[in-house]
Amino acid sequence: MTTPQVATGLKNLFHRRGQFVVIGLTGRTGSGCSTVARLLNQEFTKLNPPASKNSNPTPEDRKYRITRDYAAIHWIPFFSLSISNVIQSFLLDSEEEDLRKFLNLKDNKIKGEQIEPFIAEWRPASEKWKSTSRSLFPSSAPITEKEEFVKIWNDDLPTFFNTVKKGLGAESTRFLQTIGDNLRKSGNPFSNDFIPDNFYELPDRVVNIVSTIKEINSTKKRPTYIVLDAIRNPFELLYFRDSFPAFYVVAITTKNDEREKRLIQIGLNHNQIQDLDKKEYPDKNKPLSGYDSFTSQNIQSCLEKADIYLRNDGAAPPSQEINFGNLTEQLVRYFSLIIHPGIVTPTRAERCMQIAFSAKANSGCISRQVGAAITDQYGSIKAIGWNDVPEGQLPCILRNATDLLNNADESAFSVYEYKDKEFRKQLDKSYKRFKLVDMSGRSPAFCFKYEYNTLKDKDNQVHTRSLHAEENAFLQLAKYGGEGIKGGKLFTTASPCELCAKKAFQLGIKEIIYIDPYPGISMDHILQSGRESFRPEVELFQGSVGQAYHRLYDPILPYKDEIFALMQNSDTSPETSNSGNSEKNSLFLDIFDSKTS
Repeated sequence: MTTPQVATGLKNLFHRRGQFVVIGLTGRTGSGCSTVARLLNQEFTKLNPPASKNSNPTPEDRKYRITRDYAAIHWIPFFSLSISNVIQSFLLDSEEEDLRKFLNLKDNKIKGEQIEPFIAEWRPASEKWKSTSRSLFPSSAPITEKEEFVKIWNDDLPTFFNTVKKGLGAESTRFLQTIGDNLRKSGNPFSNDFIPDNFYELPDRVVNIVSTIKEINSTKKRPTYIVLDAIRNPFELLYFRDSFPAFYVVAITTKNDEREKRLIQIGLNHNQIQDLDKKEYPDKNKPLSGYDSFTSQNIQSCLEKADIYLRNDGAAPPSQEINFGNLTEQLVRYFSLIIHPGIVTPTRAERCMQIAFSAKANSGCISRQVGAAITDQYGSIKAIGWNDVPEGQLPCILRNATDLLNNADESAFSVYEYKDKEFRKQLDKSYKRFKLVDMSGRSPAFCFKYEYNTLKDKDNQVHTRSLHAEENAFLQLAKYGGEGIKGGKLFTTASPCELCAKKAFQLGIKEIIYIDPYPGISMDHILQSGRESFRPEVELFQGSVGQAYHRLYDPILPYKDEIFALMQNSDTSPETSNSGNSEKNSLFLDIFDSKTS
């Protein structure tokens, strides 16, 4: 094949890759998901990512310049599809009598004077929705009907969607959470009956809207870039991952004190923030059970499943803009890597966190897997660890409740588990549930800590069989020898608990980078105690991990070959159809205006 043919094939390959991208945002209320969706919705000139001004640029400065230059040519605004708006669209399917009954329920805490303005906005929106939404479902619907639906979604329905947020004030979030939970339980916004077959009514509607937008753009030979704001149920996240080949989950994180300041600024009080946290972030020590574990919001689980983590720092005082420079820099980087994998190499933090993230797969804990990596001050890996039992013991995932109750596989269990009559009685009581697991072909593994705490009616972390990931990494250094790690860094997929935080402090760790916050007082009590010069810096991780790390950084072919092919080709047109980044070439041409949904 001649070089021009290679260049043409390469151009077509990247053209196809750049035709369809879906980014799903997740994060706690107040972290900034809507802010990121709004930034992705803008033209590149309005996004205005900062130019590097460093006269002595670092490698990371140079990487940013490369991705910024690439995005400047290939950026197209994303269509922002709000999951909360999709939830509200189910209200538009309803009859007025049913809606009124639901609004008047005491649990909704909606004041009587708020109902009539809400109904007044609902009537015209419901009429327009019912007249056009049928085009979502039959694939044979004319493209003109689908265009009309998207036009109404973009132009007419936002007035109704905003009624909930503005008209119900601080109660709007709880109201939407109730509707969302009902939809996941029954497929009906007004019913909390359990109908498992209807669990996917909500994500199905999201997929139908995305598919409609993609079909419209395909007929016009335009790319489709969509951002979903925001995903709060882990099973819906997995559903979208299976539905869209080019799907990336982006978690927006922020320090909790900054997040709380933002929520206070929009009118929430301390009690409302606490209620919000309990809903979005169930306590790990009191996990959701039964069907609620599938239908409820669980931001913690969504964060654990994310591909890319963006840190949204800062809490602006009232009437003052937040500087979004860091956010736009990150968005530019990962947009360019999604469209063109391998255009730059990972950051040092990504490289180290990827090792910790990979290490957690070794964990035999059936509650949660955590990984950790320790480096010296230069980023050289000195030890890795994962939460697991001491060497010579069996992890919980390999132990079987049936074996214990039948006095089989003696080496798998402790003397206490074999001989304590009360514990065996507790396990036998639980085994009524374990039998269902056994019948499914799965191993009936059990969590000793959970069964023991249930027996003693306590909630004590000390009875876990596993060492924590950070603890295991520290012990590897002591067990096998090695240089000290004073001044080094700890990368962990979950922030250290009080015990591990004390160990990190004692060992002289100077920086702790984590993904998911661990509940407790280790941040405020352990890591912010004593002389300030001894305290480790604690930072939320930003970057990609897991499969996304390879999807973003593994080049499609060696960059030298790509450059050589393009230089030898007489056709110098860019490989994507969105070159030039003109206003008229955006996703919102004809029917998609550039206002934020």
